[in-house]
Amino acid sequence: MCEPNTWSHHGLGQGNGQEEEVEGSRKQEDMYGRSNKEEEKEENLQSVGDGEQVRNGKEEYAFNRKLERIRGRVTRTRWYSTRMFFFDIKNAEDSGSVVPFVLRRGGEHSSGVLTAASVVVHGKQVQLCDEVEVVYFCDSLDATKGERTKEVYRVQTIEKASADSCTGTEIEFTKPPPAEGAIVSLTALNRLPRGEICKFWVNSASCPLRNCTLKHVMGEERVLAKKAWQEERAAQKLQKAMGVAERVGDHLAATEKVPKRLRAEVFCRWLIETFGKEVLTAGSGVLDVAGGKGEISQRLAEANISSTVIDPRDCRKGRDRGVKHILHNFDSSMWNDASFEPLLSKCSCVVGMHPDQATEPIVDFAIAMNKPFAVIPCCVFPKQSVFRTNQQNDQDLVVTYEDFVSYLQSKHPDLRRHCLEFKGRNVVIYRT
Repeated sequence: MCEPNTWSHHGLGQGNGQEEEVEGSRKQEDMYGRSNKEEEKEENLQSVGDGEQVRNGKEEYAFNRKLERIRGRVTRTRWYSTRMFFFDIKNAEDSGSVVPFVLRRGGEHSSGVLTAASVVVHGKQVQLCDEVEVVYFCDSLDATKGERTKEVYRVQTIEKASADSCTGTEIEFTKPPPAEGAIVSLTALNRLPRGEICKFWVNSASCPLRNCTLKHVMGEERVLAKKAWQEERAAQKLQKAMGVAERVGDHLAATEKVPKRLRAEVFCRWLIETFGKEVLTAGSGVLDVAGGKGEISQRLAEANISSTVIDPRDCRKGRDRGVKHILHNFDSSMWNDASFEPLLSKCSCVVGMHPDQATEPIVDFAIAMNKPFAVIPCCVFPKQSVFRTNQQNDQDLVVTYEDFVSYLQSKHPDLRRHCLEFKGRNVVIYRT
């Protein structure tokens, strides 16, 4: 068990001068008798902390925290955004022991904290099946999280993964097979012909299928296979998106569209151009339904247009920026509440950008109250609305995005559609 550290890493004792510190350092090196090769090995370690690693007796410290060493082969890797990277290694000295580690972006503590960029850089160097040596902090900065997952100080790759080094160990790196009687999708079982690479394995280095007949590759081969698979998936998604765009009347080229992160700016500019500032500033202002973080309302405020976010989810960021927010679902319970009558009856326009389940209520409310509106549909939720049918054929259920756009527009003869210049779901259904 790790003992509390009471020794400072700024010196090797309570020496009285620089000579004593230097002499103490020399004695320490002599005492441990490290060879040039060992010193060179220490220099080659990749430090993921900013503290100086020093010794006190047979113990190592950094940031005034005790360090331990372990060597083994990486059996699992997983990312938790760019702030945190986890990996497990099988202890070389104890074949039955698997130790979990974490590369973590620092929080309140200044002792050994990492930037997000450092986590990404060092996390990418730890590959599945590599043999590594890890120097980790013995204690835990956050006692509430326990001490099971060890915080890394330094990590060095001793041997890169190869087909030979991983031969006969594939089962050790898979998740446990499904229990007897477990249901496994037939689509998953028949997803690829025999002899091809397992997509589950390529992406997570684990396979949930019992007796999988596909290849479970390792090391650099797995990295290349994963990259190829991702490129293929991206091409398929692009092809599918182009087909959907064509069917909903979006004829804008990809080069004419801005990234999704600018969609609020594009939508607000279009609102002002289409409805006019005089209309939008009338009455109680714009209702921003399912406005989330309040991006639409913030953009409208920059143009001196008043708006109110209606969303049951609290939004601290939007509130801190002065966005008016009502925590409520936009449905009949709100429409029939007398306390909301002044806001709803006097609103200038109702808008929603990808408002999920609130999409159809926006259209229904605006038509019933004879209000201008603009909504950008996104998710369809067909299972939650099995009553929806195509207006032209009551037998056709609304299950696709194209069906949903047509279904919404068919609610009133005055409704129109327009395609905005940003990537993703960009069709707006509106009435001025």
